[in-house]
Amino acid sequence: MKLRNGRPGRWVATIPAVVAFFALSASALATVEEPRIAEPSAAFQAYQARLELGRALTFGGALDHGLGMIPDPIAAELRSGTGTRQVLRGAFPTSYDLRAVGKLTGIKDQGQYNTCWAFAANASLESGLLPGEEHDFSEDNMVLTAGFGSGDAYDNGGTYMMSAAYLARWGGPVDETSDAYGDGYTPSGLTATKHVQEVLYISGGTSGGDTSAIKSALMTYGAVATAMKWSQSSYSAAQDSYYYSGSAAVDHGVTIVGWDDSFSASRFASAPAGNGAWLVRNSWGGSWGDGGYFWVSYYDRHCARSTSLNAVFTRAEDSDNYDAIYQYDPYGEVALFGYGNTTAWMANVFTAKSSQAVTAVGFFTDVPGTTYSVYAAKTNSSGAPGTLKAKGSGTIATPGYHTVQLSSPWGVTKGGKFAVVVRVTAPGLTTPISVEMREYGYTNYASASAKQSYVRPSSTASWLDITKVSGGSTANVCLKAFAANDTQAPTTKASSLSVKRYKQATFKFRISDPQPSCGTAKAKIQILKGTKVVKTVSVGNKSTNANSTYKWKATLAKGNYTWRVLATDAAGFAASTTTSAGLAIK
Repeated sequence: MKLRNGRPGRWVATIPAVVAFFALSASALATVEEPRIAEPSAAFQAYQARLELGRALTFGGALDHGLGMIPDPIAAELRSGTGTRQVLRGAFPTSYDLRAVGKLTGIKDQGQYNTCWAFAANASLESGLLPGEEHDFSEDNMVLTAGFGSGDAYDNGGTYMMSAAYLARWGGPVDETSDAYGDGYTPSGLTATKHVQEVLYISGGTSGGDTSAIKSALMTYGAVATAMKWSQSSYSAAQDSYYYSGSAAVDHGVTIVGWDDSFSASRFASAPAGNGAWLVRNSWGGSWGDGGYFWVSYYDRHCARSTSLNAVFTRAEDSDNYDAIYQYDPYGEVALFGYGNTTAWMANVFTAKSSQAVTAVGFFTDVPGTTYSVYAAKTNSSGAPGTLKAKGSGTIATPGYHTVQLSSPWGVTKGGKFAVVVRVTAPGLTTPISVEMREYGYTNYASASAKQSYVRPSSTASWLDITKVSGGSTANVCLKAFAANDTQAPTTKASSLSVKRYKQATFKFRISDPQPSCGTAKAKIQILKGTKVVKTVSVGNKSTNANSTYKWKATLAKGNYTWRVLATDAAGFAASTTTSAGLAIK
């Protein structure tokens, strides 16, 4: 079988949907699975063709301003799926303006560079944090460190998928004061001001009157980044309005910040089918348009439509929310992989950086109503995930990047291998697994190694190392794990017991650990006569946060004793409390 794999210097002009077949081992069922990888969007294939022919990207700028939106490799139409679209509010006011509710930062200017995508993404992120927190995030850092393509990052253009990848991997955001725009330089050693744990892909309208999903997102989260085709002839400077009805692909990223249902169709350069317009924030400075803003018709070909990727960058948490991120997909989702069914399994095997508790996982979904189940596992003798332990399940209404909490922490020990596993079911989508891989003109530097990422079609099928697939040497599944360092000592509790001499005593105890680093702790039982320890027994590793027992033949002289449990967790922390219990030997 073969994964689609565009290579630098070569464009793969024809990419089959059915990549090939692979046979299961003789011991397995005599069926043949049919792995599939979705083709890139038609617009993205055309973009690759232009690059292959050596034609530089040309964005038809306006008034000496750059544009910069390139096509997404994954078609936005796929994300409409057959699932139920999320509508959070059933009724909306006839007009709405985020400026009036303190949910917008100041207008910025991208200048002549093709960086609109970064400005729109940051505008959405900054909006979502207001009014509680005001930030000015660096577009320069997003553009120069995103790591996509090759050549001059200012001129390459980009997508919101790139922005999502940069933020999801904790590459940013960083403050504008740390990395100023347009100087061609970004300082080394900068760390993210916030950790973005969610990016939502809002399904736009299928017609001019289909506005509820975008309106809902605006009122719930804040500004929505969208894409449009800029054509100077479609702009009315007198009315600060815009309506494009042509068929050309998108080339500019902007941010929707409000709406007016009564905005008259007569106020556009050419009349759309009906009234109504989006209030849109541009990145061409405050002297352009109406103080940097303009109105785009509900009936525009691309703005706020299902044919465009409409993104909300949200859930920006404090940067101390987790101590570690585990990932193999710094460039985020590039392609969709599956087996011809709406359900598939994916897994990543990581090596623990320190003794930690894994508490959450992050992954992409691409259609509304995707269901998931999360599991933790140790690795088997071949390095693949072994026996699975259920850690949670749920349904995700809106496509995008998501972080979900485990039902209980999964302890790992420094240097040890651990696996995170997710089963996904995506209604109407037969390629439900997001994959990072090398794609010509987009992720030229993506790479992977064996025994990192695994896929399978069902719970009974064997795990397949995705790099063993022909053409898949650069592929990894998009699945992250988040962990907190073990900084707390365990505590112990023992139960009183009495036993006849030379009879078996069953010691019952519990080791509690609020931050279990591997799920076990080394335990010792001490028996005391007064304050003197008369016997110490090592009982090996015992599970934390679970009841334990140890059986012992009561060989001590008759009398009253006490006993206690000592415990040391994998991070080296010894029990902070060692409560003692009575032991009577008769």
